[in-house]
Amino acid sequence: MTVTNFANILALCLAWMTLDTQGSILLREQSKLVAPAGAIEDVFGRSVAISGDTLAVGAPFEDSKGSEAGAVYIYVREGINWTLQQKIFSPNPAPHCLFGWALTLEGDTLVVGVPAGSGLAGSVYVFSRVGGTWNEGVKITPYDSQLSDGFGISLALSGDTIIVGERGNIQVGVLPSNSVYIYRNTGSDWVEEQRIDNSPDNDESNFGFTLALSGDLALIGDYNASRDGLYSGLVYAYRKIQDNWHLEQVLAPSDPGDYVSFGLSVAMDGDSALIAAVGGIGDPGRIYTFARNTNGWAYVSKITRQEGTNEDFFGACISLDSGLAIVGAPGDGINGTFSGSAYILSKNQEGWTIREKMIPSDGAASSFFGVQVGISAGTVVAGASHASHNGLTFAGAAYIAYAKKRNGTVSLSNLKQVFNGSPRAVSVMTDPLGLTVEFTYDGSSSAPTNAGSYEVVGTINDLIYQGSALGTLVIGKESQTIAFAAIPDKLTTDSMTLAATGGGSNNPVTFAVISGPGVITNNVLTFTTSGSVTVK
Repeated sequence: MTVTNFANILALCLAWMTLDTQGSILLREQSKLVAPAGAIEDVFGRSVAISGDTLAVGAPFEDSKGSEAGAVYIYVREGINWTLQQKIFSPNPAPHCLFGWALTLEGDTLVVGVPAGSGLAGSVYVFSRVGGTWNEGVKITPYDSQLSDGFGISLALSGDTIIVGERGNIQVGVLPSNSVYIYRNTGSDWVEEQRIDNSPDNDESNFGFTLALSGDLALIGDYNASRDGLYSGLVYAYRKIQDNWHLEQVLAPSDPGDYVSFGLSVAMDGDSALIAAVGGIGDPGRIYTFARNTNGWAYVSKITRQEGTNEDFFGACISLDSGLAIVGAPGDGINGTFSGSAYILSKNQEGWTIREKMIPSDGAASSFFGVQVGISAGTVVAGASHASHNGLTFAGAAYIAYAKKRNGTVSLSNLKQVFNGSPRAVSVMTDPLGLTVEFTYDGSSSAPTNAGSYEVVGTINDLIYQGSALGTLVIGKESQTIAFAAIPDKLTTDSMTLAATGGGSNNPVTFAVISGPGVITNNVLTFTTSGSVTVK
């Protein structure tokens, strides 16, 4: 990765542990991002969100606009490099508002949660990118906001819908009740479509602490729900029918028990859902997989590790995209207490499987690597909110890797050539430019020399990109000047030996009768009767 000074992007090799070689994913091109002009305790990487070639990293304790007012850094990928596109702040900054605590990103829309502190109610800002610039943001607050609601502590975005969680809707005369708010984009504004409340008689609920949204389906986690055991946890599955969101199912672990904390994190993509439980005492954590059918969500399997403890917080966060997932374990002590790790999961015909473990080679105690994770089109990102570097304690960092190669384009040219006695290789262009391409010619890695037709396969050999192209190389024969003396008149009973030389190459020359009463055998011309004979 090219070092770009103004973006403070550092090249870094990460260590990878292959857990399953059968169909294992290869993680490619690793890099680390730190905030430009970062400061002590910025907690850069506390939140991350990625969509295609755009990455947003939150630093909710950044102090440029006031103590712990927060900031969000937006990076874009150009080829294989990530560069800082823009640093954004709250349009209404205030001390301790924690702008960037939560993020969600889709295309040119970025949603930033500001759960606030010091008694503030919280808010959400929606930013749109136009022509490479992010606007000032549209502010969203609930119509019934109260102090200390913590509105914006969790977010999810899909198309024209945003769902927002809060940590405690305080209503006079009743216990605090967490709520989830659903907003819809009308084209000119974001309007509140519905509010969903958990049961008000559960004052320890964490309803809405985690959210997932895909089209007209939503998952709302409550890892403190105690229906099936003390803090066993539940996830509420909602579906939008016409203009209203309806509770469709309540999902629970297949093996409930005290302190399972099912629903600590949730992720959904189409008809697949992953739900984490940090596990009870002595349990290293687990991921429950669900698939959607005509009857709703159905439990499929449970993924566990053969390592770690419940203090690893395996499943603290999950991100899911197109059959790949990344799961954070920020408490993993592999490089020191709370150094952290992340796991890459993939889905095949047999279901979901842990494929790789992601560990930064510069991992250190109290980095919390994997505190937040994201994945898009095979690119994975893991935040390490408390990573220290350059003498900056808890400044934070974000790590990027490629769980599968991105598609590149190979264009072959110079497919028609002429023999010259040397190997004749084709020419190539790639998009992006400069990728290494390996060739085979009729299955051989050596470029051919002799005239003829050869099937060419050009395959990208690169850490990040994959792709290939097929073509046919045609090597034509080289034109030669032949010195061929005129044939003198002969009697029909005569014969003569023909001789000629290929100019400069001394290649052998063959002869053929074009017309007339003659026969050539072994370069000897014999006349069969009288007449004019033309020889080529």
